[in-house]
Amino acid sequence: MKKNERGFALVLGLVLLLVMSLMGGSLIVISSGDHKNNNEGDNYQQTFYVAETGLLAGERFLMNQYMGPWDSGSRNTAARNLPANVQEPGDTPCLRSFPNIDTDTFRVALVNPKAVSDEDRGRFKQDFNLLFRGGEHDFITEDDPEDVYLKDFYYEYFLHRVGAAPFTGYGASIKKGASDERVDGMAYRVYSCGVYKGGRTDLIIPLESLIIVQN
Repeated sequence: MKKNERGFALVLGLVLLLVMSLMGGSLIVISSGDHKNNNEGDNYQQTFYVAETGLLAGERFLMNQYMGPWDSGSRNTAARNLPANVQEPGDTPCLRSFPNIDTDTFRVALVNPKAVSDEDRGRFKQDFNLLFRGGEHDFITEDDPEDVYLKDFYYEYFLHRVGAAPFTGYGASIKKGASDERVDGMAYRVYSCGVYKGGRTDLIIPLESLIIVQN
């Protein structure tokens, strides 16, 4: 070995060790980032499903009011009604997530049908995990891993009576020359938010739908 080549193997080994360490660290960072992105994507998708559940809950309540609320296993048709905008909604992050709403003048037909205290009136919050517990079928039990995960999700919804709108109905029987029949209807907008509160900041996904029912 030449005199000026002494220690070359040691230097080369250190360089290779440094390169391999950098490559290993980069792979760890990339894998960690992919895992984090996958978790965030899953949380976003789950929050979207929670928001859809809120829409369905609002639509179901409106249709129950329109057809008559359930009373001892049957519908009380005498109590059917189309609620008006008489409530002031609570100033929640869900309400503020709809930029087209003027919160100073906005009133709703329903926020929380089960509100029993002044503190709860004007707002609605339904923990998502509780939908899968109780009743005839328990899909998950308390403190199961799935229950612990779903505890970080909840939805809010509120209804706003938009006003009169054309309603298209169909006859009970089909006959020659049958056509659509336009009658007066009432339009309601259902606002819903899915909320995930398990991250650094709350993830809120707002959705809305329009329902027209016959007067």
